[in-house]
Amino acid sequence: MKTQILIASLLLATAGCQDEPAAKPQPQPEPEPRPQVSQLKSEPVEKVMQQAHEKQAQMSGTVKYIALEGGFFGIIGADGQQLLPSNLPQEMQKNGLVISFGMRPDNETMGIQQWGTRVVLSNPKVVDDRGVSDPSH
Repeated sequence: MKTQILIASLLLATAGCQDEPAAKPQPQPEPEPRPQVSQLKSEPVEKVMQQAHEKQAQMSGTVKYIALEGGFFGIIGADGQQLLPSNLPQEMQKNGLVISFGMRPDNETMGIQQWGTRVVLSNPKVVDDRGVSDPSH
C-alpha cells in the first residue's frame, strides 16, 4: 500500500514538472502620450468654484415637519423625492413652506433620522408661504 502511494506521488510530481509550451506574448496597447508640462493649464479658483456651483441640482419642494425620532424638518421635492437638509435655515423651518434651492449630496454629516437623502442646500428662497401650518395642531 505504501509503495502504491509513493509511486502515485512520484508520478504526480514528475507530471507537474513537464515543460509546457511558452505562452505567446500578447501585444500591449500603445500608451497614450502624456502632455508636456508646458501644455498643462490651470483654471482660476473662481472659475472652478463657479463650475461646481453650476453642477448642483436646482429644485423646488415643500418643507414638511416629520414626526419621527423626535421630529425634524425635511423637504418633499416637486418630484416626490424625500430630502433631509443639514442646513435648512431656522426661518424656513415651517411646515408647508414652498422653497427653491440648489443642493448637493451631504457626505460629511450623519444623523439618526432614517428618512430621506441627506443634502446641503445652497441659496434657498421662499416661493410660497400660503400653505404654512403649525404641525403641533
